[in-house]
Order: sequence, then C-alpha cells, then structure tokens
Amino acid sequence: MDCLVVSAHTDDVETGASGLMIKLNRAGHKITSVVATSARHDTYFEGRPQRFVREEESIKSHNCFGATPIFLTLPTQSLLLTTPYLFEEIKKIFEKHKPDLILTHWPVDVHPDHQAVSIVTSRFCLERGVNTEFFYFEVRAGTTIPYKQTIHFCPTHYVDISDILEEKKKILFFHRSQNPQGLWDSNLESWRFRGEQSDVRFAEGYVRVTRNKPLHEELKQFFIETTYRLPKGLT
Repeated sequence: MDCLVVSAHTDDVETGASGLMIKLNRAGHKITSVVATSARHDTYFEGRPQRFVREEESIKSHNCFGATPIFLTLPTQSLLLTTPYLFEEIKKIFEKHKPDLILTHWPVDVHPDHQAVSIVTSRFCLERGVNTEFFYFEVRAGTTIPYKQTIHFCPTHYVDISDILEEKKKILFFHRSQNPQGLWDSNLESWRFRGEQSDVRFAEGYVRVTRNKPLHEELKQFFIETTYRLPKGLT
C-alpha cells in the first residue's frame, strides 16, 4: 500500500500515529509524511533557527518508522491564513502519490494549524465517489503543562502499540526542542486509556471515515475495530 499522513507540525505524526507507521513499515508498505509547518520563523533553539532544528529532529524520527518526510516549511500558526497554498500543495502530492491510505488530524482541535490541515486533507478524501481509506488521529501537547488538543474524539478503530511502546518513546525523544518528556507523559496517559477501551495495554485511537466500503484487507491485521456501526444509509 501507498500510505500518506498529513500533519501540521514536526512532532504530530510521532505522537498521533507513529505506532501504526512502525507496523506499516515493517509490513513493507510505503509511507510519505507531509509536515505543513516547521516552526515560527523568528524563533531559535540553542542559538539556531528553530525551523532547521525541528526539521532535523523530524528527519531522525521519520527514519525510525520508515517514512519519507515532505516539509512545506510554512510558519507555525499560519495555516488558517495560507489555506489556498496549503490546498494546492497537498493536491499536488495527492495527484503524484495516489495513496491507498490517508491519515490526518481530527478536525475538532484547539490548535488552528491542526484544524486547517484536517479540513484541507478531508476535502480530497470526502468527495463523492472517493473511496480511499481515510482515518483521523488524535494528539496531545507536550508543553510545560501538557494538555489535550484533540477533543470529542471517539475512536472507531485502535492500533495495539503495547509491543512497540519503547520505539515510540525513542521517536518522541528525538524532538529535543519540544519538551519530549512532556510529550511522553501527556500521550502515555492517552495511549493507556485507549488500551483500556480496546482490551490491550496501550493503543492509538483512530476514527475511520472511508466512504461506502469495508476495511481494506491489508489493514485488518493492524486495526482493532469497535463494535459501533453507523445505521444503514448513514455511511
């Protein structure tokens, strides 16, 4: 499968979906990761422009889960103002890769960059007649006081990450500029809760919004499905 994940910041896919990425990579699937922003362009970390630092951190983490990153290098907090450019860039990537699986942010989120990426990506996946496998993931901030960014998120599917938790930790700790301990502590709580929901120790949660078809056969080995189903006619 050709898999495409679209995220707003350099640590988003690591927190939200790196467990699934690790498993997809091990199974031989191709992964491309679009990262819309790198940093605020006037900020620095240890004397260096933060944009370059964050992209270097992201390249290291992407290497761990076998994904090829594409950096759009837009400024953080700018995406609601640059939606036309973002739309055109993601459209080009969609047309080039023609992905079988797409993942992005859940749209109900406190961060405006997450909202913008989700809406633009959803635009391509929810057109009439499009049946590409499409999932949303959730994220939590790792700031001084970690907090939940994605809200009202009720997973339809889970990925068991109990056996690869240490790999996810290694991936998060490449992001030295982003308080990795805060990222770890905040998201570990979420992964433990999703594990309780899916009867495993730790899990990532996803919402599947693919139109009008059962889960792709090649994805069944990765996902734990919930028993909830939409009423007939509402899919």
